[in-house]
Amino acid sequence: KRITISLFFLLLLIIKLSAQNTNYYIDSISGNDINTGKNINNAWKTLNKVNATIFQAGDSVLFKSGCTWSGTTLHPVGSGVAGNPIVISKYGIGNLPQINGNTVTQHNENAVYLYNQQYIVLSNLDITNNFQATSSSTALKKGVYVQAKDFGTVHKVILRDLVIHDVLGTYYSNVNSGGIFCNITGSSKVTLFDSLLIERCKIYNVDRTGISNQSSWNGSRTITSNNGWYPSTNLVVQNCEVDSSGSNSIIIRVSKAPIIQYNKVYKSSIRYSGNSIFVFNCDDALIQYNEGSFNVFNPGDADASAFDGDYRCHRTVIQYNYSHDNDGGAWVVVSDPNTNGTFDDGCIIRYNISQNDCHYNSTAKEQSIIRIAGNITNTLCYNNTIYSSTDCGNVVNHTGWGGSITGTQPANTSYFNNIFYLNKNNAAFSFGSSANTMVNYNLFYYNPLNAGSHPIDSNIVTTDPLFVNAGSGGSGTNSVNGYKLQAGSPCINSGILLPNHSTIDYWGNTVPTTAGLAPCRGAYEYSATLPVKLIEFRASVLNETIQLYWTSVEEINNLGFELQRSEDGKTFTDISFIPTKTATGNAASEINYSFIDTKTSAFNKLIYYRLKMIDKDGNAKFSNIVSVLPKNTKPFDISVYPNPIKVGESIKLKLHAAIEGKVNIRLLGYNGKVISNQSNQVIKGSNLIELNSKFISAGNYSILVTVANNIIQVPLIVK
Repeated sequence: KRITISLFFLLLLIIKLSAQNTNYYIDSISGNDINTGKNINNAWKTLNKVNATIFQAGDSVLFKSGCTWSGTTLHPVGSGVAGNPIVISKYGIGNLPQINGNTVTQHNENAVYLYNQQYIVLSNLDITNNFQATSSSTALKKGVYVQAKDFGTVHKVILRDLVIHDVLGTYYSNVNSGGIFCNITGSSKVTLFDSLLIERCKIYNVDRTGISNQSSWNGSRTITSNNGWYPSTNLVVQNCEVDSSGSNSIIIRVSKAPIIQYNKVYKSSIRYSGNSIFVFNCDDALIQYNEGSFNVFNPGDADASAFDGDYRCHRTVIQYNYSHDNDGGAWVVVSDPNTNGTFDDGCIIRYNISQNDCHYNSTAKEQSIIRIAGNITNTLCYNNTIYSSTDCGNVVNHTGWGGSITGTQPANTSYFNNIFYLNKNNAAFSFGSSANTMVNYNLFYYNPLNAGSHPIDSNIVTTDPLFVNAGSGGSGTNSVNGYKLQAGSPCINSGILLPNHSTIDYWGNTVPTTAGLAPCRGAYEYSATLPVKLIEFRASVLNETIQLYWTSVEEINNLGFELQRSEDGKTFTDISFIPTKTATGNAASEINYSFIDTKTSAFNKLIYYRLKMIDKDGNAKFSNIVSVLPKNTKPFDISVYPNPIKVGESIKLKLHAAIEGKVNIRLLGYNGKVISNQSNQVIKGSNLIELNSKFISAGNYSILVTVANNIIQVPLIVK
């Protein structure tokens, strides 16, 4: 009897579990709403059927690739739980399934709408909401609208791998429209987002904003109090691309320690005034590794810069960003003293690069590469590299609100270790009547030499900084190697070490933080032992020879490469010197090298190679070591289990090796991006290696195992 009861409860548990994690399929061509929707051959057809269903934790709502749904807002109902979200995504191959919020006769405010829902993932959809309104229309249009009202804490909403475009119809200045808008409303119960993640989304041709959020719990705080301020937490916007927004590309408001990183935004403000990326009413916001370019300056605009620390913000950090070709400028810190309780305090702008910003020939009072305006306090701007073309406007401008020469002005602003490379006569540095402005240890260089002006700096340098190739930056944050310093630069080790100085430069090189050691000026920390930056060094077998290949993406004062060989990976012997292909030893572009080692016939085991990279001063650095088997012996086989795995499970890798040595194991995302990387020592025979997958979400991945220049790749599915 006890066994019967136990089996009964086990059966109930199985039924309960099977009721979860249900996949629902929607096919606008072959589906039918009378179907169960629970397999591909019984798919539903319409969004109305989806919207009428309450989904449970673990369910997946999957739209068929190549299909389109128009004229109805996608508004699925239901929430997941921790570790078991509801997933709304695609199935099949072909174009992303499209959700079109509009038809000729049916105009919806939102193409996709989530309301008071948590633990939910929205991914892999094409979303549009195009209704061409007149210039006087006030019809709001949004691609994705996430709303929470009087709910409490909304946990873990993820918007990932969405393509959102042509969200048009609002030709006026309401910023609560555009690609993605996440909004906290209501006033009876404190509500906020926790772990709102927006990543890998591509958004273009939207009005007015690409990605933004807002909250009714924004408070009435001041510089010393947080009355009524209930910020969202763990908010991240990363690896997104925003192109051609009516005004701002990304706005983050009412958040504590939000992160905005690795985004690419361009052609912002094509219709209205706006800075590309800005934070408002936030504490400890981090804006890093972004590219902002081609922001448009419209007649009468006050903005048009790349990055903005706006008012009611404490301790915003803007670092490791690349801005270029913006009509307005690179960085803005502003606050309107005429509005009650406003402030901006403690903003840090460091290790950024600006190329050809503020080149629009306008008479706007506020236009400049760096603009500090209003009641701003304690701004610190250090180790930035600024290059201007011949049509540069102002360089630095401190003003009152709205460009006024009167009214409350910035206070306690500091500029250290920056490089200003200016191709304009008498480029303006205007500090107005701002109080306690400090300028020290900067470089001001005019090319060609002219009567350029600069502020008083007791440790000034005015000679050529000796960039590798000034002005050569292109598209992409990795296109700026021309702003590295050559040997002999006056900027090398001539800056000042600041309290809490950043420990790395724009490129990730270590900055000395020991008292008594001076950092470089500008965004690059020079090292004489880094003549070459390699992106590839590999070896392969061809008949009885070993073919070696390597690629540099920059060379500084480089003499050439000593190729070395070893039988044990420890003791190396020089086998050939290959000189640099550059005329001067300096380059900021990709250069390919190769060498054929013909003296390998005596080897029947692993051979190891490395490069000794030597600069003209005799300094040297070694590359990574590569290994190869001369006879193309397959050194190992692998299997992965379980596969698929559930989110949170560990991956077990069984590896049978014909040789012993180190293996490199990389976990790759769907787009080939490396998520984790580890090395393991293996022995001959069977090896069991465990990989940590607890930090990855559901999706398709692959595992890449490399040893002795042999590579095996296996797919991995995480559910």
